[in-house]
Amino acid sequence: MAGAETPPDVETAEDLVHSEMTFWRERIQEWFPDLYTQAYFMPPVLMRRTEHTEEQLSSGQQVSVTRGPLQNRPRGAGSVLTESDIRDDQSQQKVLDCLLHLSEKKKGDTEGMFVLSQLKFGHYLNKPTYAAAVAALPKTCQLKVDKMHQGDFDILIIHKKHGILVGEIKAIGDLFSSPLTQAHGNTLSDKVEQSIKQLTKADAVIKHLLSDLQGQFRILKTVMLPNLGRADLERVLLQNGLLRESLCTCLGLNPGEDPVPFCLTSDDASNPTNWWQCRMTDAGADPAMTNDAYLDLLSRFAGPATTVKVFCPSAPRLATVHHSDVRTQGEGVSETGNRFTPVEIVLHPSQMETLNNMNKAYARVFLTGPPGTGKSLVLVLKGQEWLRQCKPVHVVSSRKENRAASYMIASQLKQSEPKSSHLVHLHVFNFPIDRARALSCLTKEARQGTSHCKELFVIVDEAWDCFSTPDPFHRFCDDLSNYVDNLHLWAASLYNHCRPACLTEVRLTEALRTPPIITRLVQEHRGFRGGHVYDYTDAPAPAPSDGFRPIDIFHEEPNHAAGIDTPDCEECGREIARLLRRLNVGERARGADCPTPPRFCDVLIVTYGTLFHDEKKDVTKPTSGLVQALRDEGIPVTVLASNDDEGIKDVATMTGPDEVVAADSIIINGLERKIVIFVQHKGQSHEAEDWGKLWAMSRCTSQLVWLRQRRHPVTRSQLAKHVGDGGNENAGGGSTKVEQMDF
Repeated sequence: MAGAETPPDVETAEDLVHSEMTFWRERIQEWFPDLYTQAYFMPPVLMRRTEHTEEQLSSGQQVSVTRGPLQNRPRGAGSVLTESDIRDDQSQQKVLDCLLHLSEKKKGDTEGMFVLSQLKFGHYLNKPTYAAAVAALPKTCQLKVDKMHQGDFDILIIHKKHGILVGEIKAIGDLFSSPLTQAHGNTLSDKVEQSIKQLTKADAVIKHLLSDLQGQFRILKTVMLPNLGRADLERVLLQNGLLRESLCTCLGLNPGEDPVPFCLTSDDASNPTNWWQCRMTDAGADPAMTNDAYLDLLSRFAGPATTVKVFCPSAPRLATVHHSDVRTQGEGVSETGNRFTPVEIVLHPSQMETLNNMNKAYARVFLTGPPGTGKSLVLVLKGQEWLRQCKPVHVVSSRKENRAASYMIASQLKQSEPKSSHLVHLHVFNFPIDRARALSCLTKEARQGTSHCKELFVIVDEAWDCFSTPDPFHRFCDDLSNYVDNLHLWAASLYNHCRPACLTEVRLTEALRTPPIITRLVQEHRGFRGGHVYDYTDAPAPAPSDGFRPIDIFHEEPNHAAGIDTPDCEECGREIARLLRRLNVGERARGADCPTPPRFCDVLIVTYGTLFHDEKKDVTKPTSGLVQALRDEGIPVTVLASNDDEGIKDVATMTGPDEVVAADSIIINGLERKIVIFVQHKGQSHEAEDWGKLWAMSRCTSQLVWLRQRRHPVTRSQLAKHVGDGGNENAGGGSTKVEQMDF
């Protein structure tokens, strides 16, 4: 009936939209609490495209093996990794690194900014759960003309002050010669022309999506060429006046203006301030971008109704254990750790070849290589092979420094082969004191084999002793090989000079379980320069992610008390607690397709050369201030001592309570965790800091936190080195801070 009022119990379409928008805003404020003052990236980490094949070890164990890219995608091949895919991902990473440098400022000193990357047009407000609520809102599916609904935003920046910026990335220039050839110049012209068309399309799409909102938002555009120098772009535009004019029109410039400063090039990587000034700051504040408008835009583009996806491997065994909806940094940290230490086994081809080698020399093997190259994993797989042959496997802990690794390997062997768990034997010794006892014990365990001679199967991880001469492990292996004819002994160490003569050296130097950002930092250790640790080598396939840049916390006045060392500083503990809350540690997952945030037991607080104290375990000393402050903030913490065998076992096997672990790096040597907080203590030498990098920081599979004694300014050359190596798996680099910028 015309003019009839809607019954109060019936929700109108307008009410539904208002209700859902309120919910979206609440979620955005919950996920990104500092959205008005801080920069956020979504997804928080770029997951690179990777490819795996499903293969079988000679033992029958199913594994996924990384596969390198093809030069070109064969016709009809479908989802196949190509060299072009890798270049695209590297370029995307370089741009994100550049924007991250731009956003790194002192707390509270920046306007809010959201950087969305690789957002498909069709993913905007497309969640089926919210279909009724978004029915009346503009969506890309309504743009059917000229396939306007197809495509994506390489970079979409929503800035609290300056408005919206759309960036189109072109992975071009890394293969160009210098000076630029005519053919390369033509290719560059084509790519710039493509960028103009894609930016024009993206501009039209955004205007359509925002057409129902009040106010005319400023929409700026930029071409991003992270592999191309500014001079090459200038040269091509100088030779092509029409292209230059078209680019000016696309970027909203006058015909006589120079468009190059408004494009991001490789020259801007280490210092993007000038580019940002030209493209965003000089335009002034966008009057339409009020606090409410900013929140409305974020609730639409980054809220629950819009799909956010990161790459997931298509291999069946991996697709079921990875998550694609990654929005917050905590989720990104958790998923990154899951990708580098997956439940399902992932190997490089070289590791597969080592395990399948049936040569007699491979009965006694010494695996060596830098941290994170899968040495412990290979030992576990070799142990599984022996168990499947019904052979007793003896895991030997030769000293306290490899106690945790030994507990871990023995536990993994029992869990992976439950029917043969009774065949796994853990032996705990303390070399050099127990060397003779170890030899006696192991020789008694040797059994009559099929070849009518005694056989023995032994695994030793973290097998080195740099502090004893001669090395007792060398003597142990030599004596054991003399006593047992058919000895199968596989050992591993990052130090190549610790190999006993009776073992065949096998180098594992391709990073497998550590993000490239961490390997670049670890590579700086003096052990690499002295040749005692082999350098990392390029892996045949890209790493799942570049990882997260290390977070620096500085123990300095005025907030931190003078004269107190970092382990005893309560303010350091409170800062760590705030950080863990920002990473959602200990919280539940948002949904089924979202990674569970890190657990407390995914966090290690590690020192080198000093110990934390806990009066619950040692009443003679008060609890360290850092530990007590964490507990006061509601963060459960357990302190490990070198003589706490049960505690070390619980931590190594992940069977203890869900608690953060604080320990000296020696105690947890060989273990891995998603979040590692390295505590630099007072008076620590550069040599000790080096050891910390090698032993403590290398244990990190996702987010490294560095609690430093004092602030060190970073130079432009250091910053350029880190950014320029963003696509290089094995380049040097580390945690850096940038100078103050007009943001």
